[in-house]
Amino acid sequence: MILSKIKNLKTQNRMLILLVFSLLIILAVVYGVILPKAKYINNTCNQITERRKFLEEQYLKLKNIRENKKDIDSIKNDLGKLDEVFVKHSEDLEFIQTLEAVANKNNVEQIISLEDIDEKLGEYKEIVLEIDLKSNFLNIMDYLIDLEILKYYVNVKSLSISGLRGPLTNNLSDETPSVSSRVSCKIIADTYWK
Repeated sequence: MILSKIKNLKTQNRMLILLVFSLLIILAVVYGVILPKAKYINNTCNQITERRKFLEEQYLKLKNIRENKKDIDSIKNDLGKLDEVFVKHSEDLEFIQTLEAVANKNNVEQIISLEDIDEKLGEYKEIVLEIDLKSNFLNIMDYLIDLEILKYYVNVKSLSISGLRGPLTNNLSDETPSVSSRVSCKIIADTYWK
């Protein structure tokens, strides 16, 4: 019936109807098929992008975990070295004897005052060490250098040097008067015990 009416129309009108009909079919295909598929593809692309970002973040986290594990392993290896700088509770006499040996080596009179170790709680302790020294300036400087290179970690918090009057002891009189001037030195330091 529609075809019979279209056959009766003029060619120009037929072409116009065919064109309109074709446009309607094209619009139906575009809106019915292409646009939904384009939205689906766009959503899928967004999901893929989000998933890729998520996977990259997970990869970076995993990479950081691996690096942190390597760092922890290297720190564990270095812990033994760190333990060497702590004075062991059982080596307190050895520590004091080491300080006395440094004083004797440098011709320095020394008085050591060490906080009571047993009063502190915990596995690792920070103990205050006070050292009073008397000698000439160069000997005290040598003592400080030797104190710094001890195997124990001694963290000097306070250091004061002042001049003294009176004769020198420990046979230090063979040096020049300016270098052999008698001084006293007070050191307050933290020592670390295990």
